[in-house]
Amino acid sequence: MDPNYELTRVVINRLKRDVSVSGFVAARVFDRVPAEPKPAFPYISMGPSDSLQDDAECIMGEEISFQIDCWSEGDGEAYGSAEVKKLAGAVKRCLHGAEVTVIDREPFERYRAEDSASGIRLYPSVVMDFCSGLSLSPIETGNVTIDHRITRILREPNGITNHAALSFTAFVEID
Repeated sequence: MDPNYELTRVVINRLKRDVSVSGFVAARVFDRVPAEPKPAFPYISMGPSDSLQDDAECIMGEEISFQIDCWSEGDGEAYGSAEVKKLAGAVKRCLHGAEVTVIDREPFERYRAEDSASGIRLYPSVVMDFCSGLSLSPIETGNVTIDHRITRILREPNGITNHAALSFTAFVEID
């Protein structure tokens, strides 16, 4: 399991399902923004992330720092920074202090592949967790609390696009 990857999945799912966030962006929450067709503004993208191994006496874990970028441009509230600030506020309320479950899908995928080879078709178990959204594995790796650190509001060099960069941290225990 890669905790950074799994946490990214959980964060994107949570943002897409949050009513306040989706009121701004609908489902336009991306790990990587598609080049074509260009998404309509506003939208959210995942920024850089860092993982730091942070083991205790008998607990393996990683501290993950990640950035979420909010983008806005257009007329009205989107012309100034009002829209991107409101969107950033919705993202912060959605994630800060959120307790989510990070899932290890690897053992399930291995089990599924072995059974597929023997001709038995398996369907993934679907586990619904209010905090983490939809997962394709019943194996929990660890509960995680996400903490907001800082929000920066910027105007991009083109002079048109408004940008909010929100930084978060999370500690993931690895079983």
